[in-house]
Amino acid sequence: MLTRQRPVEQPDMQISIAELSAGFMQRLGVEPIFGMPGAHSLPVYDALYATRIRTVLAKHEQGAAFMAGGYARKRVGACIATAGPSANNLVTGIGNAYADRLPVLALTRQGRCQTDCPEGQLPAGGSRRSARGHRIASRMAKSGNRTPAPDDPTAHRSRPQ
Repeated sequence: MLTRQRPVEQPDMQISIAELSAGFMQRLGVEPIFGMPGAHSLPVYDALYATRIRTVLAKHEQGAAFMAGGYARKRVGACIATAGPSANNLVTGIGNAYADRLPVLALTRQGRCQTDCPEGQLPAGGSRRSARGHRIASRMAKSGNRTPAPDDPTAHRSRPQ
């Protein structure tokens, strides 16, 4: 006669996306992350305190992306920006890193701000701008995931064709 075993109760493991992202970056070997804090990225900054990753404040998001690209010549580079136009400002630096085939991780967040601190929130600029920024970044990310074959004659070009 078969008896049914009682399921083992698992502890309720609640982890936020910010904590998951911080742990993932630590496993990738990210040491500094360059960026500007804002209301949308504050949970990630809070989660970074529990890791060895140090944050480097940039004066502009584009500078943060270029700093991450410069650091990526040595190790994995990472940059962070808030939602909306702030994420669009990363595109030039990410595109430069892509052209040089550098490993850069860019974090942005799109969503409602859950905090009550309007001084930490940058203006989002409307849904059209956010959608346009998402399309630009997703095209770069999709093409950045492709690894050229070793016998591909276009593998050593600096720009994708």
